[in-house]
Amino acid sequence: MHPNNSDCIDCIVCKSPLAKDALKCPKCKSYQQKWKNSIRQLAAIVLFLTAIPSLIVFLVTEIPNAWEVLFPKYGVEILNFASEKKITIQNTGSKKILVSHVKYGSQDPQFTFHQMINVEVPSGDIVIHFLPSTFNNLEFFTPYKLEEWRNALLTASGGGECYYVTVFHPEDPLWLEATSIHGDSLRSFSVNGELYFYTGSNNELQSVSFDALGTVKLDLECIEFRQL
Repeated sequence: MHPNNSDCIDCIVCKSPLAKDALKCPKCKSYQQKWKNSIRQLAAIVLFLTAIPSLIVFLVTEIPNAWEVLFPKYGVEILNFASEKKITIQNTGSKKILVSHVKYGSQDPQFTFHQMINVEVPSGDIVIHFLPSTFNNLEFFTPYKLEEWRNALLTASGGGECYYVTVFHPEDPLWLEATSIHGDSLRSFSVNGELYFYTGSNNELQSVSFDALGTVKLDLECIEFRQL
């Protein structure tokens, strides 16, 4: 208080000197009636509580987006394929990718071959890419004797004439149709597949493995020509 000046009082909050009839402190902005300060504080609490749901919504929606920017997820799923026809690819990641090529291989028989793809797949998209094929009139080789199958398989895997290895997704429509037509006479063997794709701004090469089935097809025109 200011005993020498009866016209001055102390602010009820910051104790700064005020005129006796002052309603509000110019320094700390506090009202000199306690009930007005209580209303002001209550309004601030209500405003804070009102902002909480908006803050929660913002955090729930924006944090995953920020996380994906900082730590993008990359993934590829091969839905079906036939090595002489086409391959269907789904990008299951959060960023676009560039699919480079596919590699097929087997230990028995021993063979490896590649097919170039070079197609961009946006996030979440499914792309059907038609594969290059040198041979358009190949028939499934369906011998009754196992020895004939083995000989044809060795010829095909070794790059011989008239017989060729083709690879299928186990659920590919062409393969399912062939098995329904030829039954047990349509033989197959296990193939390890690997799809290679580039990710990110630094073009990092990644790959995903998948299981496939290999079989033998023959070129009838080639067989007829050799029999002449």
